[in-house]
Amino acid sequence: MCSFINQLICVTADTGLPLFTRAPGNDKALPFPIMGSLNGVDLFARKHGIELVNTRAGLAKVSWKVFKGSLKFIAIASDSDIPDFQLSLLLENVFNALVLILGLSEIEVVKNVEKFKKEARGSFGIIDNLLTGSIPFGCVTQCVDIILCPGTSLLKEQLDAFVKLCDSEFGCLLVHGKVVVATDKWWQLLPSEMMLVIMLVRSMPHTSARDFPIYLPHGSPNVPHRLLTMEIIENVEVCVICGPEPSLQSVLVNHLSRYWKSRTMDILWTCCSSHPKNFPSNIIIDSLIDGFILANVEEGRCLASISPCGSVSNFEIMEAKQKQQVLIAFYMSVVGTSFSSGDEEDVSSVQSEYSFSHDIMETYQCANNYKLYATQFDNHQMFVLFSKEIPIYAMSSYTERTFKQLTENSYV
Repeated sequence: MCSFINQLICVTADTGLPLFTRAPGNDKALPFPIMGSLNGVDLFARKHGIELVNTRAGLAKVSWKVFKGSLKFIAIASDSDIPDFQLSLLLENVFNALVLILGLSEIEVVKNVEKFKKEARGSFGIIDNLLTGSIPFGCVTQCVDIILCPGTSLLKEQLDAFVKLCDSEFGCLLVHGKVVVATDKWWQLLPSEMMLVIMLVRSMPHTSARDFPIYLPHGSPNVPHRLLTMEIIENVEVCVICGPEPSLQSVLVNHLSRYWKSRTMDILWTCCSSHPKNFPSNIIIDSLIDGFILANVEEGRCLASISPCGSVSNFEIMEAKQKQQVLIAFYMSVVGTSFSSGDEEDVSSVQSEYSFSHDIMETYQCANNYKLYATQFDNHQMFVLFSKEIPIYAMSSYTERTFKQLTENSYV
């Protein structure tokens, strides 16, 4: 998949001292003189009372953004059509990824540059995924990717009891990196916080258990918490955000098997069978639908699928990654302009610059090999990738029927 951002440069806001650069994929880092020139343009503008937001250079777009008067990001996207709203939001997430690992106090005043460079590496996995959009859809929708599975009521009971034993109220159960169930307090975190925590888990090397400090960018930016992750079976792990106690070893020895390796094993294996469709087999999606994103913008949950009908596709000329790219591009072209975003605390400052003054309820696009349709249902937004055979007038009814199928008896 192509990158959202091809080059990201982070420098100190006051002196322009380089802190790190990221060039996802096979792109080479820019030469130092070019980095210096890009920073110099922004410094010149600021000295004359001008805030330089972005500019186009040929087919590319360059963006500058300063956070907390301390860090400056310079981003270069090879696609000049990437919406300004989405680009600004992406840089917000990159900054929050640094807060997640380092804490806000270490970022507001960079006292030791070499220490900062070393500690910032812990966030590079998240940042690279944000720049490439390689995590399913959450990094674009600002929601948590979820997976629908049967038997979740029992899983929720087990999770609540397990998290309580960890002296916490914040926990979730992941299947293939997507949330099956979570505690009520977990869902009270900001969607962007939940998204970044899960992206952190997904970006780390596989291991049976983890215990490391994190900062919640909005909830607790200066006081660290512990993130515990424990694998139950392959591709299934439980995550808990807790305080200094209990130790990971005591949880593994005394509680993990008791709560997760007895009553719930059959259900967990069944949950795994929902992947990669991300919903149970008893929900039958029309064969004209080749992918969709269903976002609950109020609750911060995102259900998405690029193989809703299993392995059979109506237009085999498109591979899974191409479908994902088409859906993401469609989403980015709609949200922030035609549709609003749900994470108002994060995006209200940038969204008002690019949104329409009236409400838009539905929109569509047509290409040679597929059609795209988006609509809003109360607190939900749905984006559907259709086969080219579907008539335009039918897309609305097909989408509404699919929405009812997916939301009935589920917490999407």
